[in-house]
Amino acid sequence: MQKPYNSIIYDITYWRVDNPIKLKILALLIEEGSKSITDISKDLDINFSTTHKYLEQLEAAGLVTSKQVSENRLKRLFYINDFDVQLSPSGISNLISATNKTPSKIKTFKVINESGEFVEFDEKIFSQKYLKRGMPRGLISNALASVLEKVYDGITIHELRESFKDELDKRMQNIIDVSKQVTVAES
Repeated sequence: MQKPYNSIIYDITYWRVDNPIKLKILALLIEEGSKSITDISKDLDINFSTTHKYLEQLEAAGLVTSKQVSENRLKRLFYINDFDVQLSPSGISNLISATNKTPSKIKTFKVINESGEFVEFDEKIFSQKYLKRGMPRGLISNALASVLEKVYDGITIHELRESFKDELDKRMQNIIDVSKQVTVAES
């Protein structure tokens, strides 16, 4: 019988999570579920071979698992394994210093608001309508991050909201597909 989660306690220094890119890969898999190497590479704007190497290291460390699937074509999907984390002071220090060396990629751009004014995009203002109606902050942030990769100066706020809605619809469809796969696998 397989354990429901990995009972090994990982210290950050033994994880093979020795750089912030590996943490970003783990975070992406935690937030969005299974992904192919190509999807991870595109989502995080990382070279394919680097992504592949890091995923292999994370799999060897027991943090992720991979499985070959064939939808339209054969591909390898990576899944996060459940695990416990024990942080040591030196591990936290190493992680923080590595993260501080990574340049931030916050995209700034201007939108045309409802009044027709050309203004700086404000993620907090954009997100408030969704937060007030109960949408989880993590879902908003992740979906918006995907949408913001494709925006440009002068996009209307209406176009931005439509793109955001399309991204949410895509994620909902993924949830439905995964639920169907689980149901089929259990029967």
